[in-house]
Amino acid sequence: MLDIQYLYLVEGKLMAKFEDLLSNSDLLKYIQDQGFSAPTPVQQKGIPLLLKRESLSLLGKTGTGKTLSYALPLVECLKEDESNNVQVQVGSPRALVILPTKELTSQVFQVFKGISHFAKLRVRQLLGGEKGQKSKELSSSSIDILVTGPGRLVQMVEKKELNLLDVKYLILDEADTLLDMGFFKDIQKMWGFCEWDGCSVGLISATMPNDFDRFKEEVFKKVDFKELEVGGHAIKQEIETFNIDLGQKEKNKMLELFIDKQANGSGMIFCNRKETTTEVYEYLKKSYPSKRFFVLNGEMEAKERNASMKKFRDKGGIMVCTDIAARGIDIPSLNWVLNYDLPFEAVFYIHRSGRVGRGGRKGSVYNFVTSRDLNLIARINKSIKEQSLLKLTTINTKMQRDLTKKKATRASAAKVPVKKVTKKRPQVGRKNSPRYKKSK
Repeated sequence: MLDIQYLYLVEGKLMAKFEDLLSNSDLLKYIQDQGFSAPTPVQQKGIPLLLKRESLSLLGKTGTGKTLSYALPLVECLKEDESNNVQVQVGSPRALVILPTKELTSQVFQVFKGISHFAKLRVRQLLGGEKGQKSKELSSSSIDILVTGPGRLVQMVEKKELNLLDVKYLILDEADTLLDMGFFKDIQKMWGFCEWDGCSVGLISATMPNDFDRFKEEVFKKVDFKELEVGGHAIKQEIETFNIDLGQKEKNKMLELFIDKQANGSGMIFCNRKETTTEVYEYLKKSYPSKRFFVLNGEMEAKERNASMKKFRDKGGIMVCTDIAARGIDIPSLNWVLNYDLPFEAVFYIHRSGRVGRGGRKGSVYNFVTSRDLNLIARINKSIKEQSLLKLTTINTKMQRDLTKKKATRASAAKVPVKKVTKKRPQVGRKNSPRYKKSK
């Protein structure tokens, strides 16, 4: 029997099965092979709009199935175009999927590769830092879907190694992160290389930055976006939160205790600085030579980062990383997340926590909380309350309670009028001094 949370009205019709949304038999075989029982609400609402070639601005919480909400209709549209004998030029992709990091690019590429095993499309990946041979191969290939980042793509188009005149579908996944990471100008250039007429644009996002509307108006001036926000009926994430009060210098010792007593299965340790990830990684490798540890940060070469993430996915273990791994990364076997450092921005706490508890699975989040973190806690708790789909416990540490109690005591005392009393200072001489001892 279908879970009631998946029953949703789309244009007046009850949509409860993928067969109600998609008509391509190859896609339905893929869905059956993957064992997906029913579409999530974000898929039920997003797929019909994208199938109509509408431009869409989709806001959906983490872990709600946003990747398939655009991947499935994109493939069906491309297969329809193919049946209508749409001509494809070499070095000119028909669809672009743009992502902010190499790790997300590789993850989404694998999703499309899995679909193309059934639907037979030419899916290619382009990563920053790749050698010239890869560029030459793309330049001479027919490409249906190109999964890439904006910076590397713009470089190749400016060098005339690729052209974007045949692009009919443009997806910006994690669009909020693309803006956060400063890709505004690259996206603006990229869109300038596309033929605007007849190109469908999808902006997929988990959060809505303050300047998101301005971004849409400045970059996609002539695009009429359908606004879609999927809220309370999405898959809930079951996440338990545990807060550990400690001093800044106690972190490594507490980390050892955590690994010994609590860290069951695979997990991720988040640090704020690249240098910290290296220090923690080396410390753990030395302390636990028989365990598997991996490291991931922005200073690593693309090849190293890909290898580290692949080994972590395949073998499991513990990944020490920065916020580069906080968004979109899906590791089904992940059991826990440890915030060795609480993030500077509250929204990253939500994204870090969202690595566990995905797809209805349970997960745990552990926080190292020092006295320096007290100013962050209020902002993080506010973010947690606004993310109604996440069953996260707010951070309520003993230090915070003590601080709140002290503030209340001070506030209460300030309201009580105190009579000022002036006391004379006692004369302290040799005889009345406590140090004075009377001689015999």
